[in-house]
Formats: sequence, C-alpha cells, structure tokens
Amino acid sequence: MSAQAWREALNDYGRALLDFEHRYEREGHAATPFSHRLPSGLGPMPTELLDIAVSLVSRSHESEERIREAMATITAQRRNIRQARAHMSQDRPTAHFVDVRG
Repeated sequence: MSAQAWREALNDYGRALLDFEHRYEREGHAATPFSHRLPSGLGPMPTELLDIAVSLVSRSHESEERIREAMATITAQRRNIRQARAHMSQDRPTAHFVDVRG
C-alpha cells in the first residue's frame, strides 16, 4: 500500500487514541476500553512515517501508564477503606441485652 494509506491509518489511530484519552479524563474507569486496529494489508511502513508511529506508540504507553497508576491508587484507597472499617468495627462496643420480662 501507499505512504498515503499508512498516513491515514496513523492519523486514524492518533484520533482514536486522543478520543480515548478525553473519554478517560471525563469518565475514568467507566470509559469504554481503547480498541483500535490498523487496517490489514498496509504492507511495510514507509520510513518517513517512523517518527509519527514512534510518537503514537509512546503516547499510547504513557496513557497506559497513567491508567495503571490510577488503578493502583484506587486499589490502595479501597484497601485503606477496608482497614478503616475493620478497625471501626473492633472499636464499637458489643451490644448486650437483658431480658427484663422473662
């Protein structure tokens, strides 16, 4: 295929990645996962487009790392909440009832 087909495929990928990044910023983990495939049959990538492809891969990895960091933060926050709840339940006095009628 031509360099133009590759350029269009990379532009489509870049737009899809940008759309996902915006969606993730708005919706967080509720955002639809990123899913984009380059068209089949493109053949070898022209060398003049290598810088663009490397930039897109780098940006994709950065987005993935931000998501991983956010997931780790959420996991830590959930763990802290569970620990706080467990600690609070230990500090609560146990209710004792006396049967005054029987």
